[in-house]
Amino acid sequence: MDINSTDNIIWSHIIKGEEKAFEILFIRYYPGLIRYAKNLLPYPSDEAEDIITDAFFKIWQQRETVNIHTSVVSYLYVVVRSRIYDFYRAKRMHVPIEDALDFAGPEYLVPDHLLVYKELCMEMEYLISLLPKRTRLIYQMNRNDNITYKDIAVILDISVNSVKTHMYRAISFLKESYYASPKNSGC
Repeated sequence: MDINSTDNIIWSHIIKGEEKAFEILFIRYYPGLIRYAKNLLPYPSDEAEDIITDAFFKIWQQRETVNIHTSVVSYLYVVVRSRIYDFYRAKRMHVPIEDALDFAGPEYLVPDHLLVYKELCMEMEYLISLLPKRTRLIYQMNRNDNITYKDIAVILDISVNSVKTHMYRAISFLKESYYASPKNSGC
């Protein structure tokens, strides 16, 4: 069963007022929504948590009247983006136009392997941080949050081809940078 089917089942339970289903949806998408909101808000900002919480509160209040035309995840990101734009309007701030590796199995629990895994994760996180902001956001939405290219395009209001281009650039950069590192050249 794909993630969209699972989300649709969860959403049908939310419409019926089942708080446990709402909690599951919240826990599933909160980290990605926080990262997304922090990318769109001015730095430093503590508003991301408040915006996400407020968005979920409104979703819960309006659950019976909401008609989702795309996917649940796209809907969540669009609601958050709308709340962020409301934040900018309330503060009379300009909305920036630019801003509009979990593979560890049991074998990684061996201390030496765990250390190598942690080093690899730290190196990859560093390389990901070097990506341009928009490319990094798209990469993380796809790889960390399992959001499809189509849904990312809807969320960010860009074409699917733009999403593909950003992903291609991100993956190319990460591969080149990783293998260019002196300690990884023998890989």
